[in-house]
Amino acid sequence: MRALIATALLCSAAGLAGCSTIGTGYGDVQNGTTGRATFQWSSSDGGMTGTMSASLPSGESFSGQFYQLTGETRAERIDSHWDTWRPGWGAWGPGSTIVHVPRYSGHVVAKLGGSSGHRMRCDFNLRNPDAGIPGGSSGTCFIEGGETIAATFPATSPRRPESAS
Repeated sequence: MRALIATALLCSAAGLAGCSTIGTGYGDVQNGTTGRATFQWSSSDGGMTGTMSASLPSGESFSGQFYQLTGETRAERIDSHWDTWRPGWGAWGPGSTIVHVPRYSGHVVAKLGGSSGHRMRCDFNLRNPDAGIPGGSSGTCFIEGGETIAATFPATSPRRPESAS
């Protein structure tokens, strides 16, 4: 957590409007179309929240939001990750509310919408919760229709977008 706060403070103190943390990941698609999926994520708060996208070997792409769960995470912020799915989708079932937030501390959850109308939900275990998703993570994404992705995100460091010279 200190590393996350330090990154956010550094970006704020330096007045860098474009200061962001970005990273990539990959994973093997199972239970349907097989092959390698690719992921990209971007965050302006050191990796606590941000956007994520995924591309499947089938050509379908997904995009949406991710959130790091901590002991202070408010259920209202992540309720949309649970409330739109039918029962039986991975770790998310009916009644998955605030009582689960401390239990999942050290995780990142993502909810992505697909270009073909499918939905994807992901649960990543952080390798170093104090560093957030920039410290690396791995986990599983569940795609509506039954496919799963065993995903890995290598550690990355904060960087500014390239500027035109």
